[in-house]
Amino acid sequence: MINYKVTRNIVCNYILWWQGLVGEKKYIGKDGVLQYIRHIGCIQYDPVDICGKNADIVLQSRVVEYSKNMLEELLYEQKQLIDCYDKNLSIIPSSNWKYFQYAKKNFKEYYKNMKNTELIINDINEKIKRKKYVCSKDIESEYKTDWGWGDTKISRVVLELMHREGELVVHHKIGNIKYYAYAKDYLSNETFDSQNAFFSREEYLEWRVYMRIVAVGALWNRGSDAWIGIDMNANERDNAIYNLLQNNKIVEIHLSDEKFPLYIPEEAEATFVQIVNGNKNVAARMEFIAPLDSILWDRKLIEMLFDFNYKWEIYTPSLKRQYGPYILPILYNDGFIGRIELIHNKEEKSLFIKNIWMEKDVEIDSRIKENYCDCISRFMKFNKCTQINGLTNLA
Repeated sequence: MINYKVTRNIVCNYILWWQGLVGEKKYIGKDGVLQYIRHIGCIQYDPVDICGKNADIVLQSRVVEYSKNMLEELLYEQKQLIDCYDKNLSIIPSSNWKYFQYAKKNFKEYYKNMKNTELIINDINEKIKRKKYVCSKDIESEYKTDWGWGDTKISRVVLELMHREGELVVHHKIGNIKYYAYAKDYLSNETFDSQNAFFSREEYLEWRVYMRIVAVGALWNRGSDAWIGIDMNANERDNAIYNLLQNNKIVEIHLSDEKFPLYIPEEAEATFVQIVNGNKNVAARMEFIAPLDSILWDRKLIEMLFDFNYKWEIYTPSLKRQYGPYILPILYNDGFIGRIELIHNKEEKSLFIKNIWMEKDVEIDSRIKENYCDCISRFMKFNKCTQINGLTNLA
């Protein structure tokens, strides 16, 4: 096994290449959406829509001529993708659904042991058998329970737990309302059958750790938000990474002035070597990056590599925010040069540029201005805007 010792800049260039965020876009249209999600394994879903939902912004930054209906069609018509609890609620290839059996099996006993759930479960089952799918509004319940962000109708909680357990899947959404159906009726037999996906918990954790490395492009063996959703402790993570290295599933990378090594997928090694040797020339490009984009999952790693400190401040009290509730990092070529606050007014079909903050020492030249105008134009088209307001020009 080769012992790679490289600079931060090389790792940055590699991650951007792996993420499809550098040079000419290689993912095109709806086929490109499916190709990218199969490549990366998972994109995080969030219902907040200020200038586009997180998953849509992720895809807009990578896929030529992306439109929001493409994701809906792949999820609920073609069933090539599926909503699944991976990095919180995420979108994954349907073929990967069966691999989450160890994450699913703990939830059934949890919701069946909750108070006041027996009648609700019976009501859910009766309505799905009659209507094929159901949402929380269809289930009558006077009870509430503490669920993450406060008191929530217990019917909604039970539906979400039945989804996490794998008995239900999201059949479709209307706005942010999820409609659930039986997984056995919705999925193909091959996808639904998860009996022999893994032989042990250790094998399952190795796969989960490997897929997180794939989703980011490179990770280190440290506590990180990048591991959210994987029920494991530090020792289990150590063992998973050790076994992945022993089985040549991942490659270890060392930085000259960083004590923690990084790990990349084995299939990325050949291109990584090309980047090390300087054989990857790319065209200039600018993108606005979604707040929950997988490239940002490990904020400490991003700060170490790119010297860019980012925090999603949507849940930060307004008086304590440094920037704003929904700020998109601005990626240009091989680094982050700033952040932007965009607001989509659906009634007026307008895109409002509320604020722009450039990083210190960034010199705004004609190429940056040209790429910025192109990026804004694509973002307007993505949100079907006919006009633009606010800070339309870079200083």
